[in-house]
Amino acid sequence: MEGSEEPPPKVCVEEADLDNKTVASFVTKNTEKFLDLLDFDKGFLDVDPAMWGTNPMYQAGARRVRGLLVTKDAAERGVALVQDFTKNPRTKSEDQLQCLLHVVEDHRKMYPTAKKYGHCAT
Repeated sequence: MEGSEEPPPKVCVEEADLDNKTVASFVTKNTEKFLDLLDFDKGFLDVDPAMWGTNPMYQAGARRVRGLLVTKDAAERGVALVQDFTKNPRTKSEDQLQCLLHVVEDHRKMYPTAKKYGHCAT
């Protein structure tokens, strides 16, 4: 794969200039490492970007990216969870809060695929 070790300089690309660019103009070795880490088939990079939307390799990679849990989102949910618990009069003591957080942590280990919007048995 072509590309340099250094990230491309941050520049504004005019639409007229795009005809003179290739995918390699925007791809670095770090891009290749990223795709390898996510176990992407990099073959889609050899296809005209206008065709990526219908390319099975690109579609599989796009599904994988959409399914990634973003750390910032998870951290924000964790902070919101703690804030909600500390508003509850039953979790005013630090010991109770820590106990509650351990229960949540244990639950996540036991049920790693549980979803926030899953169906609950009633």
